[in-house]
Amino acid sequence: MRNEPLPSVWAPAEAPTEYKATVRLATTAALAANTRTGNTLLADANGALANIDGVAPVVGNRILVKDEATGANRGIYSVTSLGSAGTKWQFDRVPDMDDSAEVVSGLLVFVAEGTLNGSTTWRLTTADPITLNTTALTFALAMPGSLLGVQVLIAGVSYTPTRGTKAIEVELVGGGGGGGGATTAAVSAASAGGGAAGGYASKRYTGIGAGPYTYAVGAAGAAGTDAGGTGGTGGDSTFTDGVTLVTAKGGLGGVGMAAGVVAEFSAGGAGVVPTNGDINAPGDPGSPGARLSGTMGCSGAGGSSPWGGGGVGLAAAGVGSAGGGRGGGGAGGLVLNGSAAVAGGAGAAGALRISEYA
Repeated sequence: MRNEPLPSVWAPAEAPTEYKATVRLATTAALAANTRTGNTLLADANGALANIDGVAPVVGNRILVKDEATGANRGIYSVTSLGSAGTKWQFDRVPDMDDSAEVVSGLLVFVAEGTLNGSTTWRLTTADPITLNTTALTFALAMPGSLLGVQVLIAGVSYTPTRGTKAIEVELVGGGGGGGGATTAAVSAASAGGGAAGGYASKRYTGIGAGPYTYAVGAAGAAGTDAGGTGGTGGDSTFTDGVTLVTAKGGLGGVGMAAGVVAEFSAGGAGVVPTNGDINAPGDPGSPGARLSGTMGCSGAGGSSPWGGGGVGLAAAGVGSAGGGRGGGGAGGLVLNGSAAVAGGAGAAGALRISEYA
């Protein structure tokens, strides 16, 4: 599920709070060559009006024109004519912003659509007093950094930002390692180690465009087999903007205890340090399994991730429990007093959480 962007903005109590009616689009670059006469912008040559921010305007649309080289020509306009091979396109200032008294420093306008500017709010930063068509008007993004929404990704490979997103904070957890399995052919007890949790990484990306961007969700580490197999390593969770690839490494599996092994302990899996994040934290390691006698022991618990607990270690014979949530490591299996061979618990798959900011 993705949260819908919020069109509301907050301004300090001392700032002007005049809100202009919503515009459909805002320019991302200067319009084709034009000349302003009074409150009218008229194209210098015949031809159809080009798309604005990836959208085809229609007559009557309100447009925030903010990128003209001549600052006095900026403002909010309505599309009067779209132009054609034999006619010129024309914009006219809107009735609520066609007079100097209606143009005050700090006014705000919300942009409804557009690939880059959709769902953003812009503030007039030019200082008062303002004389329309004489004073250069400057519009800046209002409240850059405000949270637009959060996306949690547990499947798929392609991420498209919410309209209006300018920066994202990507958090990744790798897949948890599986717990080891336990068997006894020549001895009566076996205890396996737990798998490590997936690593955690966080990275802030700025200058975000329309996307899409590529990611991967780390797979769960497989449970160690009942032949005393070591648990599988969890898969890596990754994200890239096409320049920087961040990788949250999967946790290593817990060591199994195979037939005839007389060791007292089996090692838990180790966490692995992620790469290229602003924060790179290895997953919690799995606990070792311990065999105290032929009838007493405990299996290793799985490591816990920020988004999921590890499988619970056992003090009674049984199959290892699986990692919980996202990125938790699986617990090791436990055999006591000649009980049946058992598998470990599988790790939990990883995940990504992307917070989107204006």
